[in-house]
Amino acid sequence: MDSNRKNFEIPAYLKLSSDIEKISPDIKAKSPDIKAKSPEEIPQRKEKEIKEKKDIYERFVRFWSEYPKKTAKESATKAWYKLNPSEELLETMLIAIDIQKKSNSWIKEDGQYIPNPASWLNGKRWEDEYGVSKAVEERKEKNYLT
Repeated sequence: MDSNRKNFEIPAYLKLSSDIEKISPDIKAKSPDIKAKSPEEIPQRKEKEIKEKKDIYERFVRFWSEYPKKTAKESATKAWYKLNPSEELLETMLIAIDIQKKSNSWIKEDGQYIPNPASWLNGKRWEDEYGVSKAVEERKEKNYLT
């Protein structure tokens, strides 16, 4: 039984990285270190990430200010970041909200049937058929003309 163990070789993928380098020194050159960054690159990336997060948050604030039902803000924020809508999609959402605010289902019984903001976002309710797509196209045309 001991003789079998001596002949057994550990596969390369199970060996430590230092052992792999001994076996094949060029393996490190073939697999770039993903986390390796130049010192100049780190602040630029952080600034870019901060700006992107700030832009996403500012778009959420615009959405939140227009949405008529102010409940479960934390859930809505999570749904917003998951969706990460562009400026163009935000404009489409705001137009849809404006149209849906006037719909019977949102008006009746003091807005009892207005979906929670997170549900509205997760369900992509701006795509609902309320004549929204036509209104969106008309408003976009007006904005481009002015």
